[in-house]
Amino acid sequence: LYETRIIELQKEFGSQGYPVIAINPNDSTMVPEDSFSKMVENAAAKGFNFPYLLDDIQLFKKYGATRTPHVYLLKNEGASFSVAYIGAIDDNSQDPDDVHEYYLADAIRALQSGKAIAKTETKAVGCTIKFKE
Repeated sequence: LYETRIIELQKEFGSQGYPVIAINPNDSTMVPEDSFSKMVENAAAKGFNFPYLLDDIQLFKKYGATRTPHVYLLKNEGASFSVAYIGAIDDNSQDPDDVHEYYLADAIRALQSGKAIAKTETKAVGCTIKFKE
């Protein structure tokens, strides 16, 4: 449901220093449609304009992702990065025409203008991440 919105975020912010990098955390032995070959097919079919990577079941655990999509906005601190925003892309996962709060875009604009981010964390909405313990 969010793929088109993610493509639009890349178009708007990618060249401004806020590129989208999508990482699929699902274990393909549990979700065969998330195998690397299927990911490549899906990215091409949908016209992804950003890198779409496969997690080796380490990155999502390190950052605490629980759902897809689960967004992390990283702020460049010079020698390192900090998480400036974490959570949902916006306030309506079902209907892109009925979004009232653009959490991620608003957070990026706040960083760009040097202002504080109004909401630094929201609840990620989407499918749970599938992996073997």
